[in-house]
Amino acid sequence: MKKQAYAFIVAALGLLVAPAAVSAATIFIPDVSITETPAPGGGVYTVTNNTADSYLTAFGVSNSDSIAIIQGGFDGIDSLFPTFGCQSTWCYSATNIDASNWGTTIAYGGLTFQQAFGDFADNVDPGDNTINWYTAVDGALGPGDTSSDFFGFLDAPLSSMALGILEGPGGTVTTFQNQSVSAVPLPAAAWLFGGAFAGLFGVARRRAA
Repeated sequence: MKKQAYAFIVAALGLLVAPAAVSAATIFIPDVSITETPAPGGGVYTVTNNTADSYLTAFGVSNSDSIAIIQGGFDGIDSLFPTFGCQSTWCYSATNIDASNWGTTIAYGGLTFQQAFGDFADNVDPGDNTINWYTAVDGALGPGDTSSDFFGFLDAPLSSMALGILEGPGGTVTTFQNQSVSAVPLPAAAWLFGGAFAGLFGVARRRAA
């Protein structure tokens, strides 16, 4: 995908820290909203692409000592960390970015995370030491689309700071990142785990044409 322009947008986000059994947290960005919902052993993100014409090439959320995964993995089997999965029109991979690889890992189009987003410390909440990062491998979450029960993380409570990359018409690339946090109350969301985990390894491939 050819990049033609980069626009850096600093936006506010919302976070609620409350008992895991009854709370969720939403990160509000003009073009993307991410809801964090507690799940056994970690949490899950519901991601909405609010744009009219751009695709969510990649995004991340800061946390502390967490493990980024793709759907499933919340059944207590800590040896299984699925890092690839597909839905109907796209596939994503999951990884973790921290201060040690921030300056050398490519975020997009030949740019490292340092070059695309600035210093690591400016992209994480105080006390966070990692970013759960999800990258589109085949297709991407499209304009107006929402993904639930797909992007998740293990071994950590909810956290807050978000950043990411959108690709628009003509290959125009926009990055988004956050600098501040505010509290936003939200109701809890339910997530069914059994079926998602059972079918996980069957989708560890590129989506069917």
